[in-house]
Amino acid sequence: MRDGAPTISVCIPYYEGERTIFMCVASVYAQTIKSNTSAMDEGLVEVIVNSDDSSQQAREVLGRLQQAFEVTVHYNEKRLGLTGNWQAALSRGAGKVVTLLHQDDWYAPGCLETVAERFTADPGLVFLAFNAALDGRPDKIQLKIDSFEWKGRQLHAKPEEHDLVFAPSVTFFRQASLRGLKTLYSDAYKWSPERELNYNLAKVNPGSRFAFDARPMVARGIGRGQFSVNNEDLRLLDLLTFWQRVAKAEPDKDESLGRYVFGQVLSRMSKWLATARSSDPDGLIMRWRWLKVIYADRRFDALAARYPEIAEQALVAQSRGGVDMGALNSEAFHGEGGPKEFRPVAARVMGEALAGGPAKLERIQARMDRILASDAFGAPVIICGFHHSGTRLLAQMLEAIGVFQHVNSPTHEWSYIQHLNTMLLPGWMDPDAIDAFLPDAAREVLSCERLALRIAASGYMGYEPWGQKDPRNSVTADAWLELFPDARLINIVRDPMDVLGTLPADYARFSPSGERPQNAPQFWGELWNAYTRKTRAAMDRGGRAVEVRFDALCNEPVETTRRIVEALGLDCSVQAQDFEALNIMPAKVGAYRAWMEEGRLGEAEAEILRRVTSALDLEWRPPARAKRALSAA
Repeated sequence: MRDGAPTISVCIPYYEGERTIFMCVASVYAQTIKSNTSAMDEGLVEVIVNSDDSSQQAREVLGRLQQAFEVTVHYNEKRLGLTGNWQAALSRGAGKVVTLLHQDDWYAPGCLETVAERFTADPGLVFLAFNAALDGRPDKIQLKIDSFEWKGRQLHAKPEEHDLVFAPSVTFFRQASLRGLKTLYSDAYKWSPERELNYNLAKVNPGSRFAFDARPMVARGIGRGQFSVNNEDLRLLDLLTFWQRVAKAEPDKDESLGRYVFGQVLSRMSKWLATARSSDPDGLIMRWRWLKVIYADRRFDALAARYPEIAEQALVAQSRGGVDMGALNSEAFHGEGGPKEFRPVAARVMGEALAGGPAKLERIQARMDRILASDAFGAPVIICGFHHSGTRLLAQMLEAIGVFQHVNSPTHEWSYIQHLNTMLLPGWMDPDAIDAFLPDAAREVLSCERLALRIAASGYMGYEPWGQKDPRNSVTADAWLELFPDARLINIVRDPMDVLGTLPADYARFSPSGERPQNAPQFWGELWNAYTRKTRAAMDRGGRAVEVRFDALCNEPVETTRRIVEALGLDCSVQAQDFEALNIMPAKVGAYRAWMEEGRLGEAEAEILRRVTSALDLEWRPPARAKRALSAA
């Protein structure tokens, strides 16, 4: 140790994390404490990887990790499961401060230096939590609260009534404060295995302090391993479990904790209804499913029978979006049959929140079931292609011949698909992250049921072929094939000089590797190669796949589209009049090459384009007609 700084143990529970573990450990190695040297190299920080995966692949991955970084790796003798592996990992830390870091999370610069300073300056501090940037986006902050310090001070008075649940990656503990705890994480909880940790920590460390730093010092990779994302009912079930476990161990807490938990559960459920929007039918259906889960739980019944006055107070009359909470309260809790009678009432209220009433909700659910059973839904057309390669024109042409597409953006894309691709690969602008991407992400992010619900609400019936377009499909195609093995892939390729010449000068995105010089053509050349490798690998998996050139699509739209239809086995006819309304511009083909030949492009810029395009994984042969088409224009 130096300058009184405590040694920090960063404990990483590992399981099938080859996609992100190097990024995760690299973020620890980049941390410094009172010097410009890595805190790992100085011995101030140790990294311990505890693997619940003893397969040969895991050993190879972690072996390479040990070659790259000075980390200690342990393998469990038998599978311990999620919470067991968390507990085993944290127990191996020898530092004065210990923390868990999930394998798909990473630290921002200065994180561990702040930890060392806070714990050194305050001997009574036992717990420090940071804010987090979700999906690695610094603009998407996990928590927006300023009352944590006050709640931390009050935690010793009534620890059972403070819902301080933080993800393990953002929490740091003084190791000595954990010695009186037998269990840190419990698999009795589905959403928050750490729920009892703060409660027990306060009990065994009277007079200790809990602190919260609002800065997003940790980036959390939501969507890759968090099965509880978007399952709000699990939060409430965990609250009920917390009451049940604490009341059993400490009967004197039963009354006060039961009252507190029941109020929290009802308050949250009332918000589900109050925030229901007719423009989000799948959100309404999801909320209805959450409600059914809670009202079917016997522990909720027990609390409802014990505290009828809380039910009356929690669901006071308020009207938002057509939801009459007053009527909901009186019918749900004072009608015959008690809380179980809430089910038909909730169905009516949720239906009223939709413009078309309950019938619309039922129609969407029936349509979703039909879509899931249809062959067409199981074989979508996945449109791939590098940015500015003509994916929008291709999508418009396929839509013109009868391939259904839900479009709600100027780039002829569906924002929901954009969101899913970002969840699959937050580092989609990072060539290294792209090369490391594995299709198993599909199991954690993609869902046929959620996708069918969304597309049913947009008007799709399940009869005609459907497709979706997003340039990022090029790097996530393998994941989409995991969800839809019969999917049809189409990749569009454009003259790289036209692509690199028309990309925006500044297209910066946050990625696990941080900001990159994305205004440089060299960067786009690296990204092109990464996209090409992933797309071609997906196309080589077999099935129906075809590659088309942008120049062929512009110069021979009808014949080229017919070849696409034949190659993909689409039940569509192609006629010239289908494309009359589209802005097909042959003059765009080979524009930059023509300008270079005619001397209309600066020599310095032309030389950069030549150098970058010559390094691409592509031998591009310009079409003979390109210059004639330009001259005619």
